[in-house]
Amino acid sequence: MAEADKLLSTYSTHPDIVKAVRSVAGNYYDTKHYAEAAQLFRAAVTNWPAADTLWCQEGLTCSLIWQGDISAAVAAADKLFIRLLHTSGHHQGGPVGGE
Repeated sequence: MAEADKLLSTYSTHPDIVKAVRSVAGNYYDTKHYAEAAQLFRAAVTNWPAADTLWCQEGLTCSLIWQGDISAAVAAADKLFIRLLHTSGHHQGGPVGGE
């Protein structure tokens, strides 16, 4: 995914970067390319933690479950639940299963 890494670094300050990453990662997820999806979802929650990356955290969690990396999925789910508590009432749309 060298191309994705290049795009992430080139457009890291674009106002719609998280939305774009979430969309591409969601497409990877929908086509069962869970490792690629997890990589992009992880990049979003790591690089733009202050952005609206709640759905990226969910996508990361689900991707890790489908990969069979249960310990990492549990850790990701814990972060997801914490974020849900902090954003109660603001959870809309989502990458997994469409928006």
